[in-house]
Amino acid sequence: SQVTVGGLPCGWANEPNGINCPNGSSATYNPSNQVYTLTATNCATLDPFLDDRMAYMNRSLCGNGSIQVRVNSVSGTAWAGIVMRENNQSRVRKVQLTTNAQNNAYRREIRVLPGTRAIPQQVARPSTFWLRLLRIGNQFVGYTSANGFQWTQVLSATVTMGSCIQMGLVLYSTQPGETATATFSNLEIISSGGNLSEGDITNLLANEDAGATVTYSEVAGDDDGQFSINPATGVLTI
Repeated sequence: SQVTVGGLPCGWANEPNGINCPNGSSATYNPSNQVYTLTATNCATLDPFLDDRMAYMNRSLCGNGSIQVRVNSVSGTAWAGIVMRENNQSRVRKVQLTTNAQNNAYRREIRVLPGTRAIPQQVARPSTFWLRLLRIGNQFVGYTSANGFQWTQVLSATVTMGSCIQMGLVLYSTQPGETATATFSNLEIISSGGNLSEGDITNLLANEDAGATVTYSEVAGDDDGQFSINPATGVLTI
């Protein structure tokens, strides 16, 4: 007999209304090509940038860790990328890095205090396909890349958050009423329940960028066991 399992990979969740998007959003995963698709209707994040409105696929991150993805396509006036944030409420602390439809610019959006504005800082950079966010305590660092191996630091911020936060993929439009779609691949995370040091993560990312398959063994008795990252497929095995 054959059993077919749908939905997102284990550990990932899709908020039915995204963040503050009552008209709905969705996140799907195609295991045959390992592509994620986010869709959002009337999810426009607009000036004065107090309220987040976006499609959102997330998982928890406790302690230090990172998230990395390739943004394959973005429709319309939308921006798509990655985020680390306190929770799925609208005006919480966050660090967000996105790219646009032509992949020729990126946006940094940081909210240090809840309820304050997270004004996008938009920077032109050709071939911004790959995005990475790294968390070490309350320090957040962002990177962009054209090929997934050579990275340029584009963001550094200190934002006080709890030990356990959320991280994931986001998509939002800049035009009210628009239906936006984005596709992602090569999604990779490093998350260890708080047992990875800054040096551990730095070494993992350095080896991954060099094209190696990386294996990290956790301390004895930790539920996370061990994981490996294969950069050829973008698969994280735990």
